[in-house]
Amino acid sequence: MSASDEIVKHSVHTLVFRSQKRTHDMFISDQGNLPAVDSVTNKVWKSIKARSIYQHLVEKVDRYI
Repeated sequence: MSASDEIVKHSVHTLVFRSQKRTHDMFISDQGNLPAVDSVTNKVWKSIKARSIYQHLVEKVDRYI
């Protein structure tokens, strides 16, 4: 086995850094780009939030009407 056939051993820090760099390079072009807003999902989310926060007020108003 010659010296050029020997496997080079790297530290865990070096391997993690290289992996992070590859990930960064893959996704840098998408930085700051948000996914498109799904109007149906957004409407459902708002109705759930409104119901959970204001349900007690709606019940009080319904009692007085």
